[in-house]
Amino acid sequence: MKKQYIALVHGWLKEPRGTIRNIISRDAIRRTRMTTRRSEGREAITDYRVTKKLDAPWGKFSLVTLNIHTGRTHQIRVHMSSLGHPVVGDHLYGAPRQIRIAPATQAKARREAAGGAALSLTAIFCMQLRWSSPPADRRATPLFTALPEDLTQFLSQLENIRPESL
Repeated sequence: MKKQYIALVHGWLKEPRGTIRNIISRDAIRRTRMTTRRSEGREAITDYRVTKKLDAPWGKFSLVTLNIHTGRTHQIRVHMSSLGHPVVGDHLYGAPRQIRIAPATQAKARREAAGGAALSLTAIFCMQLRWSSPPADRRATPLFTALPEDLTQFLSQLENIRPESL
């Protein structure tokens, strides 16, 4: 089975695509977390590709497509955090607890989007599953899904509200 994810991360990655190879193990102090900072653990491999860079009044963000080759606990979250780009909403690995539109832009967002201005979920989502059915020579069957509505609305707000439009 192969999985493809999409994630919204803080900041702009230096490279538009790459492969992250790190050993992931449980954090010795905070046992609910995983880490790439220990020498023991299991190898984890993640390919990423930046699909969009976003510049909003409250920060820079990257929309990233990710393919995992291994299935380690919190693999994408740990790998993106190790690059200094935690997944939006993932406070366990370094992101703020919540992204809020600055007060000056909040009224404009309400007028344009007529909704809330915050995203309180972890912005990572499995976009595609692909698996092979026996016999082994059959092609992999893909299953696609759409982004959750709250993430789609938040991305729309990031793209439509610019500092120069305030």
